[in-house]
Amino acid sequence: MQVSTRPVSTCLNAVAPSRQDVRATAALFLLAAGATFTIPVRDPLASFAYCLGAFVLGAFLLLPKRLGVIPPIGPALKLSGFHSIPRFKAVLAAAMALIAVWGFAHTALGLSVYRYASVVGSLRVAAEVATLFSAWAALRDRGLRSRFLLGFVWLAFAISIIAVLSYYTSPGKILWGFTSPYPDTWGVFLSRNDFAMFMELSLPVALWGTQLAPWREKSGSASLPFRNRIPMRVPIWVPAWLLAAGFASASRAGAILLALEAATWWFWMEKPWRGESGRQIPAGRVGKSKQLVSFALLAGLLMAVAGVTALMGRLSDPQPWILRDQIAASAVSIIRDRPWTGFGIGTFRYVYPAYATFDAGLVVEHVHNEFLEWAAEGGIIYAGLWAAAAGAILVPAWRSGFGVGIIAVFLHSSVDYPFAKFGITAWTFALMGAIQAEGERTPSLRALTQYEMEGGSLACVCLKKRAKAGEGRGRGCE
Repeated sequence: MQVSTRPVSTCLNAVAPSRQDVRATAALFLLAAGATFTIPVRDPLASFAYCLGAFVLGAFLLLPKRLGVIPPIGPALKLSGFHSIPRFKAVLAAAMALIAVWGFAHTALGLSVYRYASVVGSLRVAAEVATLFSAWAALRDRGLRSRFLLGFVWLAFAISIIAVLSYYTSPGKILWGFTSPYPDTWGVFLSRNDFAMFMELSLPVALWGTQLAPWREKSGSASLPFRNRIPMRVPIWVPAWLLAAGFASASRAGAILLALEAATWWFWMEKPWRGESGRQIPAGRVGKSKQLVSFALLAGLLMAVAGVTALMGRLSDPQPWILRDQIAASAVSIIRDRPWTGFGIGTFRYVYPAYATFDAGLVVEHVHNEFLEWAAEGGIIYAGLWAAAAGAILVPAWRSGFGVGIIAVFLHSSVDYPFAKFGITAWTFALMGAIQAEGERTPSLRALTQYEMEGGSLACVCLKKRAKAGEGRGRGCE
């Protein structure tokens, strides 16, 4: 038997994810999926249910052991490498933490003009941040992260088919059975823009999935543990359909951003994909060129099926900013009155009438520009924290491939309000957490520093004391 010292990363692949991480990942997926399916529910209890679920999941993953949940947070962070995280992760974590408490502090200081609305709005923001940190903690295992992302792809694919079918076969209804308050309803999405933003998040993940290996790697004659099982490659027609469905929604900003995501695919797909074992496997340009041609042809064909006539008509509209520019001007006036403190998180709909310059005969709930709304509600510094978070995630999202949709959502937020609905923000923050989790290891994995090679099979030799809870065991590791 030959024993050799290798980098920690070599031995990591023999350690299966803990049951806690598997359960947390499943809970995160179900929580986000539930938020998507309950988008049309106007009852505030639906939002409170998501908040409760996000807080419970965060507590399950982050609270100290004395509460009977997981190992002490200090040692866990130290073992997992949180003490030396990259700068972008530190900036994003700090910005999100401040954003989470900002609304509560703002309300406690008596700066909100409507305390109840601010408490509710602050709870929503805190739940979104809890989703990010929960995903960061739960998705550090590469295998679990891949399965979570692929599950999102297939869920989005199913939802998009239902959305297109319901739009054409039951206009003005939610899933064929419920009357919609809006005429342009796409399945569970009450707005074409909401549906398009959901496609913006899922398309890059699907394109990323097309680069995964279609087979399972082998190492000698031994069966591989969980982490070494490569997920099945996403068929090229899946992202082609997601692109076509997004175009069919006739959202102008959504169509432009989806087209940019598809067009830039070539640039971030140039780097070789990395298998679960960490081994880089280069892909030839010929194969990728064939993929691009197939993707373009399928997308064109599916667009003809899904329909793009409505999009063409809306793109030719001479006044695409009608009413939105006037609402934005009113938001600027609101910011001028309280530039540093704002009027309170979640209070825009109550403050706006005093600054309105026209009467649309409708209730204006949002600015159609998230940064203006954040500044009007929480002040310029609060909007600056969101801008810092967006800037911190920009490059990592691009490099990850699957996170490009986060960039699209932040860009879309300049003309809409994607962060006002849990059905979209749940996936946005989960993907941000997945990006944060890339390159990290669960606490117990730092205990593995050597491995034995015997007969071509991999067996771990644990030289340090393993974490007391929340840890997976490697096969052959005592």
